[in-house]
Amino acid sequence: MTRGILIVGTQTPLAAALSREAAQRLETHGLALLGPSDPEQALQIPQPPATIPLTWTPGSAISSRTLLVSAENRLSRLDEALLVFAPPTLRTRPEQLDPTQISLFIDDYLKGWYYLIREFSRYFRQRKAGILAMVLAEGPMVTEKEESPDMLGPVLGSAFRALMQSVLASAAAEPYRILGFSGNDPSQDADFASFIFKILDEDTKRDTGKLHRFGKIGIFR
Repeated sequence: MTRGILIVGTQTPLAAALSREAAQRLETHGLALLGPSDPEQALQIPQPPATIPLTWTPGSAISSRTLLVSAENRLSRLDEALLVFAPPTLRTRPEQLDPTQISLFIDDYLKGWYYLIREFSRYFRQRKAGILAMVLAEGPMVTEKEESPDMLGPVLGSAFRALMQSVLASAAAEPYRILGFSGNDPSQDADFASFIFKILDEDTKRDTGKLHRFGKIGIFR
């Protein structure tokens, strides 16, 4: 059966791996990635028509709604939405934090997920079918003394993790499937992506609300 899949996330190897995995299963899928890619990492993202590039402005609630409508129109149907987050890093001293950057990070990497979850939850609830999957690439926590510690990644990762757990806790009352995924080994992005789609392909609501862990057990143990 034809599936309409939309992958939304940051320009990271994990998002690219999920896009490649989707391309192996479908003729095309929607892809909305935020921000520039790391110049040191050449992302191997399938090109159109295997992907349908879509735009998303995370800090705008209207943009989230527009993204959903565009995906539905371009794909003819929208069955699964994958929200993929690999927290960015910001290594700096506390006194050197830039207020403009702080606002931008909150808009792009925190508010945007709330807006998207709101839209997709309403959409799938109205349809009484679909899958909302949240995927987190776990980053290292700040545990040692550092001259310029990561002031961003651990905070945003913890926020997304807490949001994911709250959404999963609401799953039992919903007519659609809600799943969570966490992985902590960047060297296994391809295997992690394959694992995620294997779960999605099972097409059962028995595991709704479940957090699927991949790799070494970390904070979720």
